Formats: sequence, structure tokens, C-alpha cells
Amino acid sequence: MSVNFNDLLSTKVDEAEKPKPLPTGSYIFAISTEDPKLDVSSLKQTPFVEFLCKPMNPLDDVDPNLLTQVKNWREKTQRLTFYLTDDAKYRLKDFMDKVGVSHQGRTFGECLPELKGKAFKATIKHEISQKSKEPFAVIDDSSIAVA
Repeated sequence: MSVNFNDLLSTKVDEAEKPKPLPTGSYIFAISTEDPKLDVSSLKQTPFVEFLCKPMNPLDDVDPNLLTQVKNWREKTQRLTFYLTDDAKYRLKDFMDKVGVSHQGRTFGECLPELKGKAFKATIKHEISQKSKEPFAVIDDSSIAVA
């Protein structure tokens, strides 16, 4: 990807705005068709799998006035992370059940590709960044349900 720095630097400083987070409430999300990220957490080195998810449709509990203030809200990606420890793998298994991925007798590695493009219902909540002290939107993984 080539970057045209002249275009980027020709923007007036006053036009730069802080992006607004998705409003709290329930949405239908779709998992990206990209491969999920497999990594370890920076602090405790805990292995995890992370999916990028896009909001497809807001549900009735999302404030439409706040949603219209979010620039390109349908393009906002939200991360959905599952830790791969023995005590946490059941959460990924439960997620697979909710989105209809058959896993009987199969490994997690065999099932992960089938999650691409799957839809699910979940709630967005706001958390406060430890660094900036600003709110940001996250998927409340305890709210995940069948779409």
C-alpha cells in the first residue's frame, strides 16, 4: 500500500476529530472472513484467538441519534477474544455452539475456519481506557446469543 503523505498532511488540523465509539446496546455482528489472530497476551503471555467483527444491524436498544454521530459505523471493527487456556476454552466451544459450528470429535483448529462470516447477537458496552481515560466500545462476551 502506498501512502501519499502530501494528501494526509494537507488536511486542516481543525478538521481532525476524535472518533466516537459505537453506542451501547445490542447489535447483530458478522465475523470477518479474515483468518483470526492467534497470539499471546502482552502481560501474562496467555494464548488467545481474536476475531474481528463488524456490526451489521443495531437492535431496538441502540440510540439511533448516537449511532448517526458515529462516522462509518458499519465499518467499525470490534475485537472478540477467546483465551485458549484449559480453564477458558469452554467459552470458545460455547460460542461455536451459538453460531452453529459443529465441533463433535474435531479440534479447535479444524473448527476455527468455519467461524468466518458467522453472525451473532451481542451487546456493546463501554469501558474506560487506562491510558487515555476515554470510553471505548467492546463486545460484552457474556451477552453473545444466536442471531
